[in-house]
Amino acid sequence: AGTFATVALSRMAMELGADGVMVTPTKEPAPHPPEALVELYAAVARGCPGLPIVLQDHPASTQVFMPPPLLARITREVPSVACIKLESLPSPVKIAALRRLWRDDPPAGGKVTILTGLGALYGGVDLEQG
Repeated sequence: AGTFATVALSRMAMELGADGVMVTPTKEPAPHPPEALVELYAAVARGCPGLPIVLQDHPASTQVFMPPPLLARITREVPSVACIKLESLPSPVKIAALRRLWRDDPPAGGKVTILTGLGALYGGVDLEQG
């Protein structure tokens, strides 16, 4: 667990031919400060140049809560983040908030795709948010 292992496993995936990696923060006994979460994704990007990253936001399994401003910040500071797999509720509200934040300050790498998770439980409503 941790940043070192995440970078090493991501690099291994890249060397084996992966077209991208999905990265989620590890569950820790104390909350991650926002800077540590930005650094996690930045470290993977540095360790795997050119490899697209899917940022997985799944607080049910990680106990890591990433509000829309933090997600937007990560996409602005880490251009390799090409996609967010959003698995936190309420997902439609979070998607709308991200879209608003990106309108004012877009991601560094251009467009960032949002995937909805949770078995597409809210897929229809999520699609309405763009």
